[in-house]
Amino acid sequence: MNNSYKVKYIKTKKKYRKIVTYNDEEIKKEHIFINDKINKNFKPSIFTKGYIKNESIYTNALAHLYNDYFIKTDIKDFFNSINHKLLRKKIFYELKEIISPVDCDVLVSKCTVSKKGLPLGLITSPTLSNIYLKSFDKKLYRKLRRLDCKNIIYTRYADDLIISFKDSNNPKNLYLEVLKIIRSLLKEYYLRLNEKKTKFVVFEKSQQVRITGVSIVEKNGKRRLSIGRNNKRELFYEAINLKKCSGNNSYDKLKAQKLKGKLSFYLSIEKVGFEDFITQNMKKELKKFGFNDFISFMKSL
Repeated sequence: MNNSYKVKYIKTKKKYRKIVTYNDEEIKKEHIFINDKINKNFKPSIFTKGYIKNESIYTNALAHLYNDYFIKTDIKDFFNSINHKLLRKKIFYELKEIISPVDCDVLVSKCTVSKKGLPLGLITSPTLSNIYLKSFDKKLYRKLRRLDCKNIIYTRYADDLIISFKDSNNPKNLYLEVLKIIRSLLKEYYLRLNEKKTKFVVFEKSQQVRITGVSIVEKNGKRRLSIGRNNKRELFYEAINLKKCSGNNSYDKLKAQKLKGKLSFYLSIEKVGFEDFITQNMKKELKKFGFNDFISFMKSL
């Protein structure tokens, strides 16, 4: 890797994730230009919900709202496994009206830092990854439609694959058949299924299913999307603790803005019933500060 980039490591729940960022502002500007140019001329797969305008983890989960069986998996080490030779072919196929094969070689060279993979953190990587998997999405859905089940839905958010269906004569066998199809198809793209993160969820048994950070839940026979009680509780106590510091110099206005931003994001996902996580003890905490509801309290930060 040359001096145009720098590496940092971000801790996730179970490991550290390697992120490549920019040392050179000119390279960053060039990547912004390249990314904008591609997005003006590239039509993404209708199945992808990640890194696409007007799509999000909300629309990804929403697509599966009324199905009853869910297959959740992801692609193992996706970004780092992308094959450059195949990527160049996919770029040319999608953008041949504005780019030559030689230009595809140059583009991939400019937007990568090694002989394989796309670096997490570079502006162009998400868009190029969607180009790489566009034909995969179409092929997979065609194969899924031939299976014996009702209302099969497929979406992809980056490397997360979600397949759901309403009913089948043998749901468990169908699940195994779907995994077989995905494994076979991924090989064509030099990719592998992440077996450890593969799950089969039956809604009737679990009463909820979590899809890319958003939960499908049911109450009084009606389904809706939720950010999850644990996330809301965490936000509540972060806000309460911050408010307790408001009388001294340690009050962090930047953190307050971040918490408000998180609330806004949560409310964009959970349209109704957001405050159903509030317990009697939580209500007492709010009343100490003169509030009867959490959203009004958050506005006061």
